[in-house]
Amino acid sequence: MVTPSDRKTLFLDLDHTLIVSVQKPSTENFSSGDQMTFTSLGITNYILKRPGVDQLLRSAVASNYEIVIFTAETRLYASSVIDWLDPNREFILHRLYRDACTIDAEGQYLKDLTVTGRRIDRSVVTDDSPTVYGDHSQNVIPVSPFYGDPKDVELLKILWFFEFEKQFEDLRLAVKNLSNMQIERKRRIQSKKKRRKRRIKTMCECQCRNGYEGVLWIDLLAGFFKYGGGLLIIALLFVFTFYCWCVGLVIE
Repeated sequence: MVTPSDRKTLFLDLDHTLIVSVQKPSTENFSSGDQMTFTSLGITNYILKRPGVDQLLRSAVASNYEIVIFTAETRLYASSVIDWLDPNREFILHRLYRDACTIDAEGQYLKDLTVTGRRIDRSVVTDDSPTVYGDHSQNVIPVSPFYGDPKDVELLKILWFFEFEKQFEDLRLAVKNLSNMQIERKRRIQSKKKRRKRRIKTMCECQCRNGYEGVLWIDLLAGFFKYGGGLLIIALLFVFTFYCWCVGLVIE
């Protein structure tokens, strides 16, 4: 249990949420400040910081959140990583390690938010494994696991959440509405892709039915979208000239 706070609480997982541990350094994609080494039992691993971590910590504190790391990792390993992420202890106020977790029948570590002494309706979680929170999964904003992609942008959704949640007293409702918005956005994107495929299919069918004339219009449209309106004007002039030639007119 951690010391009670009147502020909202952001629980953050560690491995695959904020960092990832790899066996080889990433000198090409990560700067020296975005990776550290950890040696245990004679084996050295390289810890890579997920893009956006520093901004996430600053934004959470600026939005009146206390930050608690809740990890299933060992105290020795996790404390070293957290000290690296927040060397001056400006942002991360509390740390919960493996000994604060429970274990289910299958040997999986579970995280029970009730042991933290925090108001559940004023708590939000960011984790790549939302199922480990049991009945409190509605508090979780899931992120995809981080495996070292330097172009990863998953944490941006959390930054946007800090503004979005201000209209809700219960943070669980904010998480739910955010999830619904993301689902709707994905649905719209998929629907847009399907409509685009149908249009392309229809255009191809017209091309086959109308022969050369169809080809001409398909090429015209393709040119417009690829090169802009200037090519469209040129193409229109060509079509008009071709049409006049077909009907026997002569344009001087």
